[in-house]
Amino acid sequence: MSAVSSRGDAVPASTSEFVGREAELAQLDLLLSGPARLISLVGPGGVGKSALAAHALRQSSNGRPTHWVRLTGLSSDTDSLIEHVTAALEAAVDAPDNARQRLSRGLGTGGPTHSTILVLDGCESVLAATHRLINELSYLAPGITIVTTSREPIGGLDEYILWIHGLNPTDSLALFWRRTSFVGRHLDHDNDSRVVSREICRRLDHNPLFIRIAVARLSHQPAATILRDLSGDAADQRLTWTHPGRAPTDARHSSVLAVLEDSLSTCTEDQRILLERLTAFAPGRDAQHPGGGSGIELAAIIAVCADRELPGPAVEDCLDRLVDKCLLIVDPDATTTRYQMPETVRVFAARRLSRQPTEHARLAERHCHYYFQWARDVPGVHLGPEQVSWRQWSSQTWGNLRLAVDTACTQPNGYETSLEILTDTFSTWIPAAHDDPVASLLRQTMAAAPAPLTAGRADSLALISRIALWQGDYVHARTTLCASAAQFVPAHSWPPPAGVDIGLPAALEFTWGLELLLTHRDSASIEVLHRAARAYARSGKHRETTACQRFLALAHALLLEPDVSERYTRTCLHAEASRDQPDLVWMEMAHSIALARNGVMAEALARTNALLTFTPSGQDPWTARWCAVARIISLRHSLLTYPYHQHHSDREMAAIEVARLTGAMRAHSIPWILPIDELPVIAVELGKATEAAAAVLGQAQSADARAEGERLLREFVTEHVTHPAPFMRQMLDSDATSPQPEPPVPHLTPAEREVALLVAAGWTNRAIAIERQCSIRTIDAQVAAIRRKLSVSSRQDVAARLPSDLADQLTRIPYPPHH
Repeated sequence: MSAVSSRGDAVPASTSEFVGREAELAQLDLLLSGPARLISLVGPGGVGKSALAAHALRQSSNGRPTHWVRLTGLSSDTDSLIEHVTAALEAAVDAPDNARQRLSRGLGTGGPTHSTILVLDGCESVLAATHRLINELSYLAPGITIVTTSREPIGGLDEYILWIHGLNPTDSLALFWRRTSFVGRHLDHDNDSRVVSREICRRLDHNPLFIRIAVARLSHQPAATILRDLSGDAADQRLTWTHPGRAPTDARHSSVLAVLEDSLSTCTEDQRILLERLTAFAPGRDAQHPGGGSGIELAAIIAVCADRELPGPAVEDCLDRLVDKCLLIVDPDATTTRYQMPETVRVFAARRLSRQPTEHARLAERHCHYYFQWARDVPGVHLGPEQVSWRQWSSQTWGNLRLAVDTACTQPNGYETSLEILTDTFSTWIPAAHDDPVASLLRQTMAAAPAPLTAGRADSLALISRIALWQGDYVHARTTLCASAAQFVPAHSWPPPAGVDIGLPAALEFTWGLELLLTHRDSASIEVLHRAARAYARSGKHRETTACQRFLALAHALLLEPDVSERYTRTCLHAEASRDQPDLVWMEMAHSIALARNGVMAEALARTNALLTFTPSGQDPWTARWCAVARIISLRHSLLTYPYHQHHSDREMAAIEVARLTGAMRAHSIPWILPIDELPVIAVELGKATEAAAAVLGQAQSADARAEGERLLREFVTEHVTHPAPFMRQMLDSDATSPQPEPPVPHLTPAEREVALLVAAGWTNRAIAIERQCSIRTIDAQVAAIRRKLSVSSRQDVAARLPSDLADQLTRIPYPPHH
C-alpha cells in the first residue's frame, strides 16, 4: 500500500489523534531543515513512528515534494523493491524508460535537488534491500532527503537515528483518558482512577498502540480488571488482546502478540534464545524511561545466559542487536551499561521460555548461584565512604537477589542457605528508609521456612533487631532480640547480666550492645560490645569487628569518666593510624568528644572543624552526620567553658553554630540515610546543646538559627543531593560563625618530621624506605601517623599542613628519585 503526492502536498491522513512528542517533533524538524539526507525513526512496533513522521511533514515540509511509500510485506529483493517504489511514483512520472531512470525522474528529474522528501515506511522487513536501495538513490537522486521508519536502524553511513520509545507518562495518561471517549466510557477523574490508568500505561510500556487496545476493552470490563490482567507473570493476559478494528490496516498491529511476533521474526536464532534467557532475571520497574528500571549488567548476563550453544562473545553481539531492534533498552545516562527489557517484551519472551521447563529450571539455578555468589563477595561498605554509590548499585540488583532467594527456597535446605547469605551480606547494614527491604526479605524468608530456630536464624533475627533499632522501633527491636536469644536465654530471664559471658553468638552480643548504647545510654554496652568484637575477630569477620570497634569508641567517649574516655580513644586513634580512612575518622570523632569532655577545647574544636571539612573519597553521609554530632558536643562544652564576663562574641558565635547544626541535623533531608537525631543517645546530647545555645542567645534567636540551619540544609541537598559535610562548613561560613581556634602545632617525632618532608616533596613510600634504609611497612605506618596528626585525608595534602619550620625546609628537598 502506498500513498504518493506528485505535487508534494499530501501525506497519509492521520487515522488517530496525535498526542505529545514535542521533543521528537522539534528534533525531526531540525533534521529536515538541515543537511541530513537519511533520517531514520527507529522504535518498537506500535510506538507511533509513522504517525510522528506524517505529523512532522504536515507541519514542516514547507511545500517540498513529498513521496510516501509503504514497504510492509514486500520481497527483500532490491530490484523488486525498486519496482515497487517506482510503481508508487507512477502518478509523478510518465516515461517509458527502465525503473531506475523513471525513479530518478520521479524523485528529482535526474539532477541534484534539495527539495524532494521520500518516506520509506516500515523498512524492518526488507532492511537489507532498503539499505541497497538507499545506496542506489544516493547516485540516482543525490539531493533528496530520505526519511525511514523502522524497528531497527537501516545501517547507512550518514544515517541520523531518532530513537522513538514510549510516550512520557504524562502524555500516555492523556492518550488513555482521551481514548475513553471513543468507547463511550468516561472514567471519573478521581485519584483512584488516575492511579489505575497510570499503572495500566506503565505496564504497557507507554506504547500508544497497546494503550489504544487496552482502552478498547473498557467496553466490556472495568479498568481495574484490565490492570489485573497485566500481572507481568504467567497469568498475564495482554498477549490475548486484539485490535478493536474488524480489518486493521496493518496486520502487524492487529494484536499485542502480532506486534511482538513480527519483531521476533527479524531476529536470528541466537538472538531469540538470548531474549528468552534474559527472562531469568527479575523485571525492571519502568524500562521505557532512563533511570526507571533496574537493568542487568553484562557480567551477570554472560554468567547466567552464556554456554556452549551461546558463548560469551556471541552474547555481547546479540545484546547489541536486540537493542538495535528495540527489544532491549539501555539507559544512555547511566555510567555502567545496564540492559532493560520492556515489560510486554518480557511477558512475551517468558511465555516462550515456559514451554521449555528444563531450560527454565537450569537458568533459574544459574541465576540463583550468580547472585548468591555476588552476595558473598559484596564489599563491606555499608558504613564507609562508598555507601551511597553502593546503595544505588545494590538497589538496582535487589530484585534479582529477591528472585534468587525465591528460587533457593524451593530447594532442599534453601531457606537456611538464603538466611545465612543474607545475614552475612548485610550484617552491618544501616537502613535507608522505614520500609527497609533487607528486614522485609529476612522476615519473609523466615516466615516461609518450616524449620525450628537455629543458630543461623538467631543471627538473622538479631540483624532484623538491629535494623529496627536504627529505624527507631525500639519495642520491635527488643522483642526480636529476645526471640533471637530464646535458645540461649529463657524469655523471662532476658536480659542476662551484661557483665557475665553466657556464650551468646557475636551477632546477638553486637545487637544487645547497640541497644544498650543507643536506647539506654548504658555503660554496660561497653562490656557487651567488647565481647562481640572479640568473637567476630576470632571468626575472621573484619567488617563486623570494625563496626563493633567504632561503637565501642563512641560508647567510651560518651559514657565513661572523661579521663578514662580520653585515654581509651587516644589509644584507639593510635591503633587506627595505619587503618582505613573511614575507621580513622570515627576514632577522631570519638577522641574529639572525649577531649571536649575533658576541657581540652582548642584541640577538640580544631579536630571537629577538620572532620566537617574532610571529604572522603566517595560519599559518606552516615559518618558525616555523626561528625556533626561530635562538633555539636564539642561546641556545647565550649559554651560551658567560656567565662561569662569575657569573649561574649565568641560565645554567641559558638551558640549560633550549635543552633544551626542542630537545625540541620533535624532537617531529615540527607538522602539514603535515616536520621540519627532521634536515637536516645544522640537526642540527649542535642537537647543539652540546644539548651546551652538558648541560654546564650535567648529562645527566639536560637529558634531562628535552628530554622536557618534547616533551610540551608534542605536547599543544599536539593541542589547537590550529596555529602552533607561540605554543607556544614558552607553553612557555618555564612554570616556569624563560631571561633575556629588555630589547631595546635602537631607533635611529630624526629623520624616523622624527616618522612613528612619527603612525602610533601612528592617521594613515594618505597623511595623513602630506600633512602632511610628501612622497610616499606615502617614508612607506611609513619605516613599514616603523619596524616592523622596533621588531620589530612591524603598524602597530597601533607605539604599544606606542615609546621612552619618544616615548610621552610621544603624547598631544599631534592626531587624524588625514580625507583
